[in-house]
Amino acid sequence: GRRRTMTWMTGMAATILAVFVAGYLVLAGHNGAQQPAPISYETAANAQRVVNLADGSIVELGPNSRISVSYTARERRLTLEQGQGVFTVAKNPRRPFVVQAGSGSVTAIGTVFNVRKLSTNIEVRVLEGTVAVRPVDSPSADHDFPKAATNKVALVTAGNITGYSPDGVMRPVVAADVHKGLAWRVGVLTMVDWRLGDVIHELNRYLEHEITIGDQPIKNFRFTGTVYPDQVQAWLEGLQEGYPIKVVHLGTS
Repeated sequence: GRRRTMTWMTGMAATILAVFVAGYLVLAGHNGAQQPAPISYETAANAQRVVNLADGSIVELGPNSRISVSYTARERRLTLEQGQGVFTVAKNPRRPFVVQAGSGSVTAIGTVFNVRKLSTNIEVRVLEGTVAVRPVDSPSADHDFPKAATNKVALVTAGNITGYSPDGVMRPVVAADVHKGLAWRVGVLTMVDWRLGDVIHELNRYLEHEITIGDQPIKNFRFTGTVYPDQVQAWLEGLQEGYPIKVVHLGTS
């Protein structure tokens, strides 16, 4: 009678609920497995732009340029689709920072470098640190430096320029004025009335060789200005003129 009907309806509702929940879980799992959609940034012909990325890295995008950014848990991948950019990379050895340009890519761990798409070739300038330049890139490639050295890759240090052609031919690595032609840069680290200790802490996030403050009172000096991580030496020399401090270089060859 009525009790049997109620029992049947209750059981059917429970079955429908179970199917709905199961379907929801499957859909959620499917969507969660998808890669996040790339985020694009671009500039007009006479404009520059500073892009602050989620990991603390910074892109100075040159005029008439376009990049897309695709971050995953394992890798920070950007694609230079047009123009040029200067990339100031926050250090994270477990999560390589890769800029794909043309047929190849440039991989960095804590560095500053410029990638420029010319009419056909790709040009790479290293302003601070070291990058691995691959003339033929694979998104699934292992970007660890030691393994990469056995592959078709060039390790390029600060003060050098290289590049590659669309068919994967590397240009020689040559010493050059890597800042020439980058007058369009607008600056990446601007601080207003910061403690000098905080300025150094922020700067060290991008430097291959970190700066250490030997005397604690120096940390409380106040600083206002713009700092380029790839022009630290000139900045330190300027600090000695404006503050009662002395810069000592240790362990340099």
